[in-house]
Amino acid sequence: MRHLPPCFRVLVFPTRILVSTRQNSSVGALCVVESIVEASLQLQENFHNFPKDLSSQSSSTLSGPSKLCSADSREMIEKDVVMLGEEESEFIARKGKLRRYSSTLHICALERFLNEGKAVHGQLIKSGIDPDSYSWNSLANFYAKCGSHRCARQVLHEMPKRDVVTWTALIAGLIDDGYNRDGGLLFSDMRNDGVRPNGALLNGYARIGEGEEVLTMFSKSRLTESSTNVCGCILNIYSSSGLSDDTLKVFVRVKDSNIFTRSEMIYCLNQQGQGREASDLFGLMRHKGIKPNQFTLTSLVSAATNLGDRDYGESIHACICKSGFESDKFINNALVVMYMKLGSVQEGWLLFDTIIDRDLASWNALLSGYDNDETCDQGPRIFKQMLVEGFKPDMYTFCSILRHSICLSNVKFGKQVHAHSVKSGLSGDSSIGTALINMYSNNRCLEDVGIIFHRFHKKDLLTWTVIIASYVQNDESDKAVKCFSQMQHEGLKPNEFTLSSCLSGCSNLANLDTGRQFHSLAVKLGMSKDTYAASALVDMYVKCRSIEDAEALFKDMVERKIVSWNTIVCGYAQIGKGEKALEAFQLMLDEGFVPDEITFIGLLSACSNMGLVEEGKNHFNSLETVYGITPTIEHHACMVNILCRAGRFHEVGNFIEETKLAQNAMIWETVLWGSKIHGNMEFGQKAAERLFELEPEMHYNYIMLSDIFAAKGRWDDVAKVRALMLSQGLKKEPGCSWVKINGQAHMFFAQDGSDPKINEICLRLGKLTR
Repeated sequence: MRHLPPCFRVLVFPTRILVSTRQNSSVGALCVVESIVEASLQLQENFHNFPKDLSSQSSSTLSGPSKLCSADSREMIEKDVVMLGEEESEFIARKGKLRRYSSTLHICALERFLNEGKAVHGQLIKSGIDPDSYSWNSLANFYAKCGSHRCARQVLHEMPKRDVVTWTALIAGLIDDGYNRDGGLLFSDMRNDGVRPNGALLNGYARIGEGEEVLTMFSKSRLTESSTNVCGCILNIYSSSGLSDDTLKVFVRVKDSNIFTRSEMIYCLNQQGQGREASDLFGLMRHKGIKPNQFTLTSLVSAATNLGDRDYGESIHACICKSGFESDKFINNALVVMYMKLGSVQEGWLLFDTIIDRDLASWNALLSGYDNDETCDQGPRIFKQMLVEGFKPDMYTFCSILRHSICLSNVKFGKQVHAHSVKSGLSGDSSIGTALINMYSNNRCLEDVGIIFHRFHKKDLLTWTVIIASYVQNDESDKAVKCFSQMQHEGLKPNEFTLSSCLSGCSNLANLDTGRQFHSLAVKLGMSKDTYAASALVDMYVKCRSIEDAEALFKDMVERKIVSWNTIVCGYAQIGKGEKALEAFQLMLDEGFVPDEITFIGLLSACSNMGLVEEGKNHFNSLETVYGITPTIEHHACMVNILCRAGRFHEVGNFIEETKLAQNAMIWETVLWGSKIHGNMEFGQKAAERLFELEPEMHYNYIMLSDIFAAKGRWDDVAKVRALMLSQGLKKEPGCSWVKINGQAHMFFAQDGSDPKINEICLRLGKLTR
């Protein structure tokens, strides 16, 4: 019997052994060898923790697929081990038997059957057959995939000829198990061995997002000039690392770019938010006569969606039909998403109906656009039909349908979706959890919000930002600030959105001192120049009545965007400085900015505060005639408020009839409030009666009508309204006040003695009132 290289024996039999080989043997030129595992390895990091005795590594300790493998796979491998040992060599050709060994090792690698693979290894030793390169690679790949990196490295050390496949298998195994630095060192060894990496290896680094760490080594090997396929992989690495400028530099160096490198570049540009540049590159590609493929067209559809350019999207759709890809399911799914998100619901439906072999992605695409007031009621119907047709929702499905429940303000349906996610085993997903927090928060179910948040095993920055924003939106700003402190205590650094939410909380509390602390933190973290963070700071200073600070911060902004102008215009309007709001609006127009829906809410509020009825009407009419903006319910409410403040109730009635807004509660709330100001009992009673029908659970509508009657001395009517309120099971919520002591806000209600420092508060209030 011929003897195999020492590696094969050392790996299966870890005790000391003697192996003799012939000097001219093709399998090695060694006379005596001992177990040299420790001496041959130079790995870093945690490799010293690997067990030296391979027999101690039981497959039962492995995680991942080994726990999920079927009994059939294991039984098949055991039969192969027996058959490989029993069959006679004369009946099986050498190559055929080696292929069978390799195939069995491949199965063991996929299922992570370490012990069974070692048994196959042992049978290969007993067979005495000289292993070929394919067998060597199979063995190295098996040990690498099973996490036995020490053994995989020993196989590499003993191989007579190493190729890129072997190196790739070992490097991939190290990276998959988190040994990124060792993977990089092994890559250096591969280069020293004269082996050049292939596309599979580069794609592996791109997949795990470790491109930036190894790009220097790749560039030294001059891969960017070797082949377009390898350059495509490097483009993928730069894109995954968020290095869009470097991606373009690599692309420019490609001498003969083909459809693959151009498609990769278009994809990279779109992923980096440069959809217009991706469109330009596509135009250049067509000019050179290069025909697009499915990947190119899918990226361009996504770019049109991100740009919000329906005309460009339709032109890409026409190009898809012209190129013969109109039946491609993946392209059609992307087109459905585009039409739905751009508001072309009917076109999206028609395209969805043409998809013959629909998958879950098709249904998710259809759900992606039903999130506005007019169409959100279609979301639950689509979700139900999807379940009827046997599709199981995934993370994207649940996030979309929860967004629809927010639009519908239907917490009951949201809870049903929540229950379904629990049954599906997906409730622990962080994205679904965040969507649930958002849904419950928008329905003011803060208790449920807290329960879901505390169930998160690992809270990331997005989760903390959502919970902070939830508390701010529900007037629990004090809790939002506490959450921020807890987040910092856990070592997470806020981003501009987290700071913006916290600053909004300070605005609600009119807490200037805490707001200044957040301002200092923004400067320290280098976020004070960020447009959104700076706008939130301006809003905080305005609402805290620190106008000079707000104006100074606004003037110092490096780059003003529409959100910045909206902040200053609306801020002035909210604190009653309507004249300054109008001046800021005019200055915005002079600098070339086009107002949006939010701008006009602030502008109309300013006109209302100043009693500028005619100017308010002109601005309201210009919404659609000048700027092409369809007035929302908020704009109509502002216009009603302008008329009510001026006491023009006859015009209010005509306006409501003309705009057909009689079924909207916000309009009648505005009328009721205006009626109270002017003591208009007739209009106030009419508005209250409509509100009792539209939102009977809102206690403040009863209170406001009661106050109107009380102001006129109609005490019998006051008693009737109070009785009606009690019959509905409603109680007036007491107003609250807060006092700040040593930097902490203490909230208390009328006749409330629950605060631990109530005695000190009362004592201080007593001194102030003397």
